[in-house]
Amino acid sequence: MVGAVSPSAPRPDRDPTLSVSPGEVPGAADPLVDPPDGLPPPARRRLWLLGTDAGLWRLRLGIVALGVLGFLAFIAVGANRPPDPILAPEPPRTPPAGFGETGFSITTGEGVTSTGCAVLANAEAQWQEGFMHKRAIPGYDAMVFDFPAQRDGAFFNRNVPITLDIAWFDDNGDFVDAARMPPCEDAESCPLYRPRAPYRRAVETPVGGLTRLGAGPGAKLELTGPCEGG
Repeated sequence: MVGAVSPSAPRPDRDPTLSVSPGEVPGAADPLVDPPDGLPPPARRRLWLLGTDAGLWRLRLGIVALGVLGFLAFIAVGANRPPDPILAPEPPRTPPAGFGETGFSITTGEGVTSTGCAVLANAEAQWQEGFMHKRAIPGYDAMVFDFPAQRDGAFFNRNVPITLDIAWFDDNGDFVDAARMPPCEDAESCPLYRPRAPYRRAVETPVGGLTRLGAGPGAKLELTGPCEGG
């Protein structure tokens, strides 16, 4: 037809020496619009579809679906994990076999009073055992030795694996003396600790316990009966 452009002729508005139109920036072909020639036809079609509105919509839908599945998987894993830990109630306070317990208070010379719950040793077998083979007595602030009358007998720390503080109090509850007893093995040579005057009661604690309770010169001890919360 006269005036028609031959399919092999260059377009009138394109320079045959250029691969892009005038004013365009040369660049690589878009693989979505112009898939590589070496791809199989099904793959070329899928890449071409991604360059269409329908293809982009499907891509977005797939991304959203993956996000939803990931969120559901996260919820499922969280639901299957072990329950959150909770604090178990403290076990009941129980004195060592053969011992009792008593509430007590110690009031300093300045009038400050501390209260606590102690293991009570008030019989010969308990006086002999005391803190032997014990590192702690959970739930108790001290061990109180209660004797029926004033005495001047000595204490030792034989077979006790920790250092103990001891304070002695007379028949009126007044502070008599105090000492620190390092641990000692099962040996006849363990040192003896004796207060400077007769006493009626003695209070033993791990190191630092007597200081916290205020046991010292001018202090007064009172046994107050059953421990609170016992």
